[in-house]
Amino acid sequence: MKFTSVTIALLCVMGVTAVKSQAQPPRRLAPDLILSTPISADVANDGATVVADFTEPAVHYIAPDGRLKWSLTAKGSGPGDVLQPYRVALGENTVWIYDFIVRDVSVYSREGTYIRRFRLSLPLAIVDDIVAIGDSALVVLGVTRQAAFANSAIHVFDAVGAHKRSFGEVAFAVDRSRLIMTGTGTLARTAQNTLLYVRKGPYQLLEYGVDGRLRRSVTPPMVIAAVVDSLQRIETNAKGRERITSRAAEIRFPLRGAPLSKGLVLSGVSDRGTSRWWIHPPQGAPVPVSLPGGISPSSWNARTCELVAFTNRDDEPALVAVAARAVFPTATLNAMGCVGRDPSTTRRK
Repeated sequence: MKFTSVTIALLCVMGVTAVKSQAQPPRRLAPDLILSTPISADVANDGATVVADFTEPAVHYIAPDGRLKWSLTAKGSGPGDVLQPYRVALGENTVWIYDFIVRDVSVYSREGTYIRRFRLSLPLAIVDDIVAIGDSALVVLGVTRQAAFANSAIHVFDAVGAHKRSFGEVAFAVDRSRLIMTGTGTLARTAQNTLLYVRKGPYQLLEYGVDGRLRRSVTPPMVIAAVVDSLQRIETNAKGRERITSRAAEIRFPLRGAPLSKGLVLSGVSDRGTSRWWIHPPQGAPVPVSLPGGISPSSWNARTCELVAFTNRDDEPALVAVAARAVFPTATLNAMGCVGRDPSTTRRK
């Protein structure tokens, strides 16, 4: 599969939103790290962070104190190489990497040592997200053409890629080919090793166990019907060639959700190009919150009470941490146990 400007446009629709520079940026992680196209990041329970740079290509492991510990930069499709790292996840002692071009998964130790590489036994036409459960299971959000699992979005595999089960309904699309282009939503791991699935359309926030049982349905902050068919504009010129462009600035669609501490959830919606955010308590109505302009949240660092997000610094992509106490109301901080938590102090422990 050739990586083109069209693909880049579609990646924005699939959960990586465009960002603009901001006046007073949050704390930068690994300040000396130069990124090209950061596309995925994950945070472990101990505060370590892994980030995939799609076009460099590279995968970077950042220690809990915010310093760059190691990088994978060997370009290729062999053991220990990266070609186009698209999604990354942290297990208890492992790092999992899904490659967009090779369409397989590589596993490394937390020290950066190559362990194994495998192909998923259930072929997927598109992968939206991956989540590691400990070091023994990989959960993949994606779409398959295999009839038995074509209506399921969440697929569980063992540590070497053998398919175990599938569940969770894919986003609705009249044109199935557009679903395969844009994806079905986003997936994230909670602190309890359950799965937060943000279904793209109709918009739903669903929490599943790895066993496939629905644990909780969080009421979304606004109603969004099926949007997959309207996320791109497909035009055909006189020579019969298709031109695909994103309509992300014209319509309303869900953004990546983030499980926070103590069962709270951060949700977001792109409302015709403007990002809007809410905090959902375990019970009760969602609370609107204002995040700094120009950030695209990726994960939650429960150890430091910070959102890990992508943004721009000096017109260059960067990975930053946004302190919860700077953006969330006091009641939310109390509910998450973040009152009085100073990230700079936590990082030194």
